[in-house]
Amino acid sequence: MWDVRFEQFIIALNVFQKRRNFHNKICCEKWYGVKNALPRYRVYGFLAEYILQRRSPREEAAIKRITDPTIKQEILERIEQLTPAAVPLWGRMNVNQMICHLSDQLKDMAGTRVIPDQSNFIMAYIAKPVAFYLLPRWPKGKLPTAPGYDAFAGGTKPTAFGQDKEELLRLYRNLVLKPGRHPAFGPMTVSEYGRVVYKHFDHHLRQFGV
Repeated sequence: MWDVRFEQFIIALNVFQKRRNFHNKICCEKWYGVKNALPRYRVYGFLAEYILQRRSPREEAAIKRITDPTIKQEILERIEQLTPAAVPLWGRMNVNQMICHLSDQLKDMAGTRVIPDQSNFIMAYIAKPVAFYLLPRWPKGKLPTAPGYDAFAGGTKPTAFGQDKEELLRLYRNLVLKPGRHPAFGPMTVSEYGRVVYKHFDHHLRQFGV
């Protein structure tokens, strides 16, 4: 199935190239200097929507997002399984650092911890569809971390395990998804936020065996 998805992605890139002149007229000012940009026609729409429209209903149903209450509860139960004794199966972070790392994402989404916008054309309009929909799971220890989220750079430093875990659970339970701007992936819909939260949390919870 993923070979087919990759082939469709390559086709979408070719479509993207052919529509460049059109994009230059309507895409956001940040990249093309067009002041009358129409947000709903941003570049990523052509790429992501092409990929999404090619999926069967069964494939679409298999895509997990925390907009689904069952999936949100699944992640919550996995967070609750974390203990101070958990050790990483890959990567450098310990379990307390990982908890703070996940909390930083939710604080950014809630607007209580501002992360500098480092999104760019490649990340927002090419890497996003790949990371969200084409990769079944994110590679272990292979993805770069923005400095504002990095536990060894600008990320929030751990305090006590129990306190940090309770804060993560509180942030997660109270999370309200809304359209916004991701510091790496650029403009985001509610559906995309639901997807990236699932992918990010699933990645790090698997890192610690839950």
